[in-house]
Amino acid sequence: MKVSLGLLLGVKQFVGVRRSNLLIMGCLLAGLWCGGRPSVATASTGPTGLAGLTNPVVFVTQVPIPRELNSTVSNTFLSVVSLFGNQCSDTARAGRGGDLWLLYTNGTLLNLTHAAGLGMSGVQHTNGIAVRDPQIHWGGGKVLFSMVVGAPRFSGDTNIFFWQLYELTNLTAVVANSNVVPAIVKVLNQPTNYNNVSPCYATDGRIIFMSDRPFNGLTHLYPQREEYKGAASITGVYSIDPTTNDLRVLEHTPSGAFNPFIDSFGRLIMTRWDHLVVDSNSTDDRLGRATNGSLNFSSELPNATILTNLVESFPEPRNFDTNALNALNINGNTFNQFFPWMLSQDGGNEELLNHVGRHELNKTIPTTFRADLDLVPLTNNTAAARAGAGIVSANTNYLDNFFQIAEDPRQPGTYFGVDAPDFSPFGGTHTAGQIITLTGGISLNPTGMVVSYITPKISNLAATPGVYRNPLPMSDKSLVAAYTGANAVDTNSGTANLIIPAYHFRLMTMTPNGATWTTNKLLTSGIAGSAVYWDDTTLVTNTSTLWELQPVEVTSRSVPQPWNPGVASVEAQVFSEENVDLNTFQADLKARGLALVISRNVTARDAADKQQPFNLRVPGGASSIVPGGHTNYDITHLQFLQADYLRGYNYNTTNIQPGRRILATPMHDTANFNPPSSRPNAPFGGSELMPDGSQATIVPAGRAVTWQLTGTNNNLSIVKERFWLTFRPGEIRTCANCHGINDKDQLGRPSPTNPPQALRELLRYWRTNGASTYQLTVSQGSGSGAYGAGSILSLTVQAAPSGQKFDHWAGAGVSSPGAMTTSFIMPGSNAVVSATYTNLPAPQITAIQPAANNQLQLSVQGVASQVYVIQISDDLVTWSNVSTNAADVNGALHWSTPVNSAVPKRFFRVTFP
Repeated sequence: MKVSLGLLLGVKQFVGVRRSNLLIMGCLLAGLWCGGRPSVATASTGPTGLAGLTNPVVFVTQVPIPRELNSTVSNTFLSVVSLFGNQCSDTARAGRGGDLWLLYTNGTLLNLTHAAGLGMSGVQHTNGIAVRDPQIHWGGGKVLFSMVVGAPRFSGDTNIFFWQLYELTNLTAVVANSNVVPAIVKVLNQPTNYNNVSPCYATDGRIIFMSDRPFNGLTHLYPQREEYKGAASITGVYSIDPTTNDLRVLEHTPSGAFNPFIDSFGRLIMTRWDHLVVDSNSTDDRLGRATNGSLNFSSELPNATILTNLVESFPEPRNFDTNALNALNINGNTFNQFFPWMLSQDGGNEELLNHVGRHELNKTIPTTFRADLDLVPLTNNTAAARAGAGIVSANTNYLDNFFQIAEDPRQPGTYFGVDAPDFSPFGGTHTAGQIITLTGGISLNPTGMVVSYITPKISNLAATPGVYRNPLPMSDKSLVAAYTGANAVDTNSGTANLIIPAYHFRLMTMTPNGATWTTNKLLTSGIAGSAVYWDDTTLVTNTSTLWELQPVEVTSRSVPQPWNPGVASVEAQVFSEENVDLNTFQADLKARGLALVISRNVTARDAADKQQPFNLRVPGGASSIVPGGHTNYDITHLQFLQADYLRGYNYNTTNIQPGRRILATPMHDTANFNPPSSRPNAPFGGSELMPDGSQATIVPAGRAVTWQLTGTNNNLSIVKERFWLTFRPGEIRTCANCHGINDKDQLGRPSPTNPPQALRELLRYWRTNGASTYQLTVSQGSGSGAYGAGSILSLTVQAAPSGQKFDHWAGAGVSSPGAMTTSFIMPGSNAVVSATYTNLPAPQITAIQPAANNQLQLSVQGVASQVYVIQISDDLVTWSNVSTNAADVNGALHWSTPVNSAVPKRFFRVTFP
């Protein structure tokens, strides 16, 4: 058998020579000739594509993996095409034999990875590959993608492989000439021994991607387990400068995020999975519904103690935990969303796209407190139902999820995506479903955002002709998508050894068909993919046509200005009034890995949100009470909780499984930086609400946090945040109120603009709090002490020594170095400032002459306004002070003394005091 020369691991560039083969051995397996590369460029010897595209398209092929299973924590199966957990790189979940492809406008197909000397057909042992997530560079001449290189060599091979980032750097040349060998390089300095997927280009040369690397680098926490089934998950969004090895965590995601890209407004857009719920696996264990072997660790440290108390207090119990819900008289929480999110490409400003949310997009939202008659459940999110619930929205449709987002290049601010159903113990659709669009331009209020159905709504999978993935709006207004005919979930009608999927994803153009769109033409004639690989001890054979997925258009795009809103003007003014330099304060927060979160009036809530209490007041202070309501709530603190990796599982064995799940834990990382509450028994991690309804809290940056409003007993939870949020180091973020106002609050008011009293109190505390201060030493002046970074102080010079005058202040941060009294900005480190002096010129006696009335006059020239002492002596040994006077503005000093004829001689001199 002829086998193409395989990949040499560790080599950073792979330049293949097409059809250059190395004779090794021959074999015949299951009637398949295996190991050689197929022809990849001509229609006569390989697959063909559809001619007539305006621009070329890059896409990937994937060996079909029909299995998906949603069951217990120990019996859930996810693959490279699943809703979540799709970062796993073993052959069970990412079968080997797929490639990166280029479809030319004339219909020619080129297998880019094979042409570069990567991958193989047939037997995949040792050097097989899988490819995913192509993204085209701004200039159209390069393509980023993720690839796993390597496959088990034999049955039971325990080698571990990882998705890593690669770049094809000469795409322009390959597009111009299919005989040019593609140059594929591995992205430098990316995390090794972790799965790095979904790369995209930032505007500044950095690369943004998803990874399952522990967000804080602690390897014993690997893998992160998501909040639903405890499966391995993406930990967050990362950014790297490959040339400097500068790796940053942009977003910590406890359950994962997917498919990031920079939109035309410079925002980083992605789908994020939000599943902030009590651990159902632990609840199942407690109720005897399953044996997941849930356990807690006392901390995130490797040697943490195992704890038996598994009680979780945030958020509400699960919907099937009947006894707990009845005891609390509340409804259960099953929060589960795949929604579009935005943030700055450097991190921070994290928010649902334009602050759109469930009230504008979802179908149902339950209430929390059963006994609160003011709360209104949303049970049918039609336009009429929204209006009846007081929701202002132009949207008349709803969505459940929003995957595989792509912005329309001809209509900036319109985003295509897929509303795909969840999967079950009976299987799934591999994140395929209905194609929809969502409007979300940068200035569009959520009340004006609209969902449109591009393909028909899938109410019943059995009644649909097929499902879609990876919609690609093209620059010529055409639409391409991956499609498979299907009226049920995917199944394997073959065996574990010989897979025969029901789904056959193929790239197709779309065409209007009445009010919606339907499939039109196939982009290829089908790409056959014989692949044989080991899945542990099972030898898997695939002879099905490969799935065609993730198309991207090869074209250039304008590089947008990065979106990065600054500190809100209201809060910036408070910094100025409190004499704290904003930039220095932020720099110190960044250096410490901290951020500041501010609210102006948390009693105000968006008018649409009537599922949690909204008749709120701070005792003796701000209130937002709707007239005619039944239940009012006093709130005293905003309690922050941080995502700590404390939950593990042993699957009811003696072996604790690798990795951890997060638990919402009262915030403790920044306790020393926040002012203590004046109220007794304040909740741990809680910030006291000021009379104006404001709060200001320093939180850990780079770690997901959430929060809740608590009542007067300081422990009763009144209103809960439903999402995890990550803040950028140094970020100062204003969430004016909670829940944020889109149009108006429950009393018809706009978003509050009051200068938050809590921010003033925090800045005053910051200036002198021991945890936040640095030492300032002032030499030859006043002002020494301990101060927080950014504190603006007053320095005053000490009186100059005799014969000297003040010259300047030495040291950074002095506003006016030449002024005797000046302001100084405390840096984020200990500092020394010194007053320096220079010698005054010696005064000169310019004349001694007789004056009227038998007087003798001395004329002295010195420094303007300087005080001088005139001394006399009869013997040049003993001197006496006779006058202390200041020179005039010209430095002149005149002094007269009577002439004493009895003294034959007298000496004079002028000196400094």
